[in-house]
Amino acid sequence: MKTICAVMAVVGGLAWSGAARAADETPDLKKQIEELRKRVGTLEQEKAARQPVGSGVVDKVVDKVVDNKYGPNAAVTTKQGKLTIGGLIQVWYYSIQNDNLGYFGDRAGAGLTGDTNEGKDNDSFALRRARLNFTMDVHENVTGFVQLDAANAFGGRPAFASNLGLTTRGATAATLDTNGNAGTNILMDAYVNYHGVIPHHDFTLGQFCPMVGLDGPRPPALYDFAEVAIIDQITGDRDVGIQAHGAWLDDRLQYWLGAFNTPASFFGDATNRNRADNNDEKSFVITVTGRPLWKDEKWGSLELSFSAQFNFTGESGDPAGTDGLNMPGTDNVRYYAYGIYAPGGPVKGWWMKGEYAWIRSRVASNTWLPSGIVSNTLQTGPRAFDTTGWYISTGYKISDSIFANDVPGWFKPFEFLFRYDTYGNIQTADLVPSFANLRHDVFKTSIYTAGINYYIKGHNAKIQVDYNWVGEGGAGHGIRQTREVRNDNLMVNFQVAW
Repeated sequence: MKTICAVMAVVGGLAWSGAARAADETPDLKKQIEELRKRVGTLEQEKAARQPVGSGVVDKVVDKVVDNKYGPNAAVTTKQGKLTIGGLIQVWYYSIQNDNLGYFGDRAGAGLTGDTNEGKDNDSFALRRARLNFTMDVHENVTGFVQLDAANAFGGRPAFASNLGLTTRGATAATLDTNGNAGTNILMDAYVNYHGVIPHHDFTLGQFCPMVGLDGPRPPALYDFAEVAIIDQITGDRDVGIQAHGAWLDDRLQYWLGAFNTPASFFGDATNRNRADNNDEKSFVITVTGRPLWKDEKWGSLELSFSAQFNFTGESGDPAGTDGLNMPGTDNVRYYAYGIYAPGGPVKGWWMKGEYAWIRSRVASNTWLPSGIVSNTLQTGPRAFDTTGWYISTGYKISDSIFANDVPGWFKPFEFLFRYDTYGNIQTADLVPSFANLRHDVFKTSIYTAGINYYIKGHNAKIQVDYNWVGEGGAGHGIRQTREVRNDNLMVNFQVAW
């Protein structure tokens, strides 16, 4: 380095002192300058050759070339096709009101585990989602997609926005077989999409989320709240099958038609993910979505959708059957309908959403036979029953409003939200002894949620803070031995998506 500096200093000094003019008069001096220039070039090459990888001039040049070719914001290509890698990390902190008793208010019953709430009300950090996905365009008409969620390998997190989840007294056999455990399966999606051959259509085959409802099939990175409403939590499960999708008028009119295994019930008490079917019948989905208004500067955007799914389970008709094969034959149905409206004009930035669900299905067994009324025993032949749920939510996003350019920079990334959510998640055996083995009582949980979102970089980096006021339906009836659980909760989500 000293040699290079010395040589360059000599060259610079000669040039500065008018050596160029002297070179025209003195051929020897001109020759010496040329030799000095060559020497500088040789020394620089020798230094570059000795430079270790990971530091120095050569690596800086290489890094610059690589950055220009591969990123940022440049596609990385593979030997065959084009590979795109994405992911989602959601880190939660939640705090729940402490109540050592649950909905049924007693610690133990005859042969039961009791109704303690102590395992569901602990404040905790949680890794809600840790997803990695790979999209491979192997052909202009064929795309493969695989998505894994490592967070599914861990259990113990309570349900939200209520921490009770599907509330039943004691054990629930439900409609699952030995492969029906959702708690350890990290495979979310694995499908092939065939497109660009039939005009306006594409076809998906494999494991994915059937197009039923609003937030179930939607990417979790786009959720308005830290967790979706209860009726959409039970549509977010994956299933194995095939689905056709058609779109016209710049996607303003769309439909989906699919056939799936669906070995579990529609109540969300077991999973369909990565399972072979447990009966011969298949479920069928049809969804139609329309956008009468879309991105109109004055009137905004309006989207309306209706979904229906039909499934028949049961073959042998065993009244005490415990899975889709030997349980009684059952017609399972669920209907979903939603609307989204985001007005334009002076109130742009404001949005409203509403969704309704009606579900009829069968679980294999439930227990809620309170002591003193009838004995605490397991239902052996419950009938199918139905439940409903709905929600309405609204929000105001500052960055989309007419005030976006007038508010301070720190205030612009905020969004303020509210939701009312209700669903018949408390499903118990009938109180009347003569019907207790056959029928169910269904009570609704109602949840009020106030939320604030802070967008650091859109949905790719955001913070969500929600507070949920939770009320259990049918609570406080002494004869039913039910009670209002103190389980209001605070949820905080820090999200990074790419």
